[in-house]
Amino acid sequence: MPPSDSREPRSGRDGDDRSGLTRRSTLALLGAAGLASGRVSGAPGTAEANGTTTDDGATGNVETTWSGDVDANGHDLWDLGAVEADRVYASARDADVVVWSDVEGTFYADGRDGPVASGSDPIAVIQAAVDSLSEGRTSNERVLVASPATVGQDADFPIQLPSYTTLDVPAGIHVEGEPDEESAVVVRATDADSVELPSLTVTGYPNFCVWIQSCSNVRLGDVSIRHAEDALSNTVVRIDDFGETGRTTDVQVDQVYVEEGGHHAFETYGVDRIQVDQVTGVNPDGCVVLLNDTTDATVNSVVGREPGVPAGYATFRVANGTHDVTVGEVVSRGGARGIFGVSECYDVTIGEVNVVGAENGVLVQNCRNFAIEGGVVKNSGGDGVRVDTRDDGEQIPAEGVSISNLRVTDDREEPQQAYGIRETGPRTNHNRFVNNDLRGAGTEAALAVFADSTVVRDNVGAGVADGSVTLRPGRSPAARVAGVSDLPGVSPEVRAEPVDAPDANYAWDHYFAWDGDAGAWDLHFEWRTDPGAPVEVSYVVDRSDAGAPGTLEVPARFYQVDFVAGEPIEELGEEGLYAEQDRLMRFAFGSVEEGITEKDTAWPSAELRDCLDYGHIREHDDGTASVTFTVADDCEEVTLSLATYSLPGEEFSADTADEQELLGATTETYGPGEHTISLDLPSGE
Repeated sequence: MPPSDSREPRSGRDGDDRSGLTRRSTLALLGAAGLASGRVSGAPGTAEANGTTTDDGATGNVETTWSGDVDANGHDLWDLGAVEADRVYASARDADVVVWSDVEGTFYADGRDGPVASGSDPIAVIQAAVDSLSEGRTSNERVLVASPATVGQDADFPIQLPSYTTLDVPAGIHVEGEPDEESAVVVRATDADSVELPSLTVTGYPNFCVWIQSCSNVRLGDVSIRHAEDALSNTVVRIDDFGETGRTTDVQVDQVYVEEGGHHAFETYGVDRIQVDQVTGVNPDGCVVLLNDTTDATVNSVVGREPGVPAGYATFRVANGTHDVTVGEVVSRGGARGIFGVSECYDVTIGEVNVVGAENGVLVQNCRNFAIEGGVVKNSGGDGVRVDTRDDGEQIPAEGVSISNLRVTDDREEPQQAYGIRETGPRTNHNRFVNNDLRGAGTEAALAVFADSTVVRDNVGAGVADGSVTLRPGRSPAARVAGVSDLPGVSPEVRAEPVDAPDANYAWDHYFAWDGDAGAWDLHFEWRTDPGAPVEVSYVVDRSDAGAPGTLEVPARFYQVDFVAGEPIEELGEEGLYAEQDRLMRFAFGSVEEGITEKDTAWPSAELRDCLDYGHIREHDDGTASVTFTVADDCEEVTLSLATYSLPGEEFSADTADEQELLGATTETYGPGEHTISLDLPSGE
């Protein structure tokens, strides 16, 4: 039966077998009792009031006819029958229109001024109730759906909410149908302001349950959606900018609970300023929470079980430029991924994670300033945490990613998690892995770092290098570990502690020495107090300061080579130039692509000119440069250096000398005779 704007009361109300309650009894439940409990029923056409005294003094049941005046704060409820009190969820006094049903399944909408509509399609009746609210209102008016409804997939969907509308559906809507049949949106608001859904419960085979498009000032309260196990629904709650007025703004969401379904539990696209308390998703085929192109978002808690088909989905995912997001916690069990950040999102912070049993725990890809500040990632199928940049040359690289205070492990009898934390290229840079516990984190490696500029420190069980070494008595150095880092411009640090300690007193120092031939730092241990017995030491090598973004950590493209007397100058500048000190003899300029391209001669002191005879700087096929010279027989020993510096441009300028960096040098002392001094030229590697 389609909804109608008016109807007459049915005859025979005092003895109609179809009626379970009179309006007076229902009013007592709705208007006065609020949330009722227990089933209440009466004889047809009567309201039972056991123990009530009648006008003639008799005690017994009082029969009240339907036509008796009912005053419920403006509500006259005509012919409300068979309402069971344990199915009534809220007070009618709070609503402007109440939607309810009788035992035959007919739905009615009653407003403050009388009946609004009735019919067999509850969706149509609910829409009529919404449409009956005051035209041109500037404050919210409320429709309460007090009776549960069962509809088919062909029902008159959606319930469309205009501005300043509150729709409360605690009693629930069950959508019957088949998994391969499509149904429309249950509730939708488009280009509206001040829309509220304090509660919505839907079961069965819905498609979209809530779709908010280009709205402002939106509040969703308690939304509970339980799909049939084989349901192939679309996104359950979607908030986007698909209307005519642009982005959705100022959204508050209390609780969303979703079981099963064919896509995401909660998704945004084109939303500014959204606050979410908790979203829980059980077995969704997509994400539990997906934020696309969303800004200024705060999410307290996301809980997911078995999320994600295909593998690109996760319990919590940000994508498509989402930024300025703060998340309190993400809890995920199983599924494709626990957390996924992708496609140029930035300024995202997640306070605590608890991700167990995912195919891949956490993936941060092409995102900037993305932080995970603590928690647990355990028993992943692939990587525990991966930071990566897609090789498309278009998106921003993964940079400024911070993973800290995280326990990453695999405690299964047969571990499968390949890496605890894994950083992969290309262009990935300036990330930060600090204070994590990576014991037992990966079958391949607990920590794998790609970028030279990434900071690695204070992690338990892993660093840029780690292991154990035995310090031998009577030796200098007591121990040496070769090749712990291959970054010439970044000084490593070490954390070391004894594994087995002798009874004697002992103490050691450590230092790093650059091996120019191997192109790597070596770790050296020296005794301060030799115990006379070997000491096994475990060590972890860290990299605390890998340079700020934009700092060059490898040899520059352009360089200069100087042949000078004495020690090389560490930092060139106005107060430190070889020519000003009369000790520059030869110099050359070049680039990593073309090698040495220009050579010239300087004018050193008379003492050097009298003592030395030298040729030009020569470049060799093996990537080295050299100068051959002769020290006169009547000269004492002389110290000479061949040094190479970076150049900020193609040519030397005294004004930019302080920007140059010493890349390498060879320094030796020579006596009379012919000698050759050489060094490696910058290669750009």
